[in-house]
Parts: sequence; C-alpha cells; structure tokens
Amino acid sequence: MRTGEELRDHLRAAVQSIDDNDAITDKQQGYVCGLLGKVLGGGESGDVARHQVLEFLFGVSSSKRLTKAQGSVLIEWLTDGANGEVHEALDAWGAERGQLRMEL
Repeated sequence: MRTGEELRDHLRAAVQSIDDNDAITDKQQGYVCGLLGKVLGGGESGDVARHQVLEFLFGVSSSKRLTKAQGSVLIEWLTDGANGEVHEALDAWGAERGQLRMEL
C-alpha cells in the first residue's frame, strides 16, 4: 500500500496524463461522492472526511471543484479497491495539520 504522499503524487501524475481541465460532470461528482462515502461512511463525519481526502489529494475541499480528469482518476482508483489508501490519504491530511489518528 502506498503512503498518502505517494498516493497523492501518483493520482496527480495520472491527472496530468489525461489533461482535461473541464469541470467535473454531475454524474462523475455523484459517483465520486458515493464511492468515497462507501469507504468513509455516511453522515456529517463521512462528509467531513471526504472533503479532507479531496483537499489532501487535489487541494480542493469540495467535489464540485474537481476537474473531469480528477474525477476520472478518482473513479478508477476507487473502483480498484482503494479502501486502505483512502484512509492513508485521510491520515496524511491530518498529519500535515499536526493531528494523530486514534485507533478505536
């Protein structure tokens, strides 16, 4: 499994290879949110975590601000069984802000 930083670098490189900076489509946005919601859980805490993952990976705190290329890369990554890596990204987001993850 990649670290959060390795994952971010990998996904950003994949986005550059697609080179489509148009705004994410509504369909892509719904799919990205749904896939992340399956991993992070629903409700307000899941929404907060989703925004944190997006901020860490692409510097945006809302799926509405993603590009088509970013949406495509996220969908491919999330449908390839990225559950553990999503949590790595979330942990890395917290670490950049001086937070530690508590195991429950």
